[in-house]
Amino acid sequence: MLKAIAIDDEPEALEVIRLLAQKIPYLKLQTSFTDALAAMDFLQKNEVDLVFLDIKMPDISGTELAKALVNPPMIIFTTAFSEYAAESYELEALDYLVKPIAFNRFLKAVNKAAQLQKEEQQNFTFVKSGHLYERIDFDTLLFLKGAANYVDFVSQEKKVVVRMKLGEAKELLPENFVQVHRSYLVNIRHIQKVEHNHIYMGEEKISIGQAYKDNFWESLGDWGS
Repeated sequence: MLKAIAIDDEPEALEVIRLLAQKIPYLKLQTSFTDALAAMDFLQKNEVDLVFLDIKMPDISGTELAKALVNPPMIIFTTAFSEYAAESYELEALDYLVKPIAFNRFLKAVNKAAQLQKEEQQNFTFVKSGHLYERIDFDTLLFLKGAANYVDFVSQEKKVVVRMKLGEAKELLPENFVQVHRSYLVNIRHIQKVEHNHIYMGEEKISIGQAYKDNFWESLGDWGS
């Protein structure tokens, strides 16, 4: 999931981006700003993957804002003025969208960001278990089992119990983890066999829930191709 914000001094332009972003399920537009300085403050305090940034704004331009950011997120410039394109690419912007923005062009830019995020994604995470922070390596993680407000992270080496909901745990994982039951997420790369609507992983036999069958088989086909 790409976490994004939009910055533009024109509310109408922000509404266009909001409507375009709604059409892309793996893009979450967290908030929008007409005040660039307020946006800078937000970026300093929050985790953001992608910024849709207008260039011509009062107080500070989009390019000036981009230069001022320390460890900036990915930036897609949005502007009505094509003459700024060269400067935006000098700042290593991910893309440059000229208003009015067509959806197919918007989607292409977002897909660039999604691909880059995938390439740079860490192969591990840390989760809090009791008083400890346990490292979870995605390569060896077999499946997750949720029950009420707890999730078991079951890997080849260990089981780590974490107080969180399964949906929250899912947000931490890469795309090769697929939900197959209301209580299970599995790592497709470690499936040994599928037989009679059951998945076999190590000593575990996991049922495929009726509501998850179509998505599971589609995901299995994607990773098998």
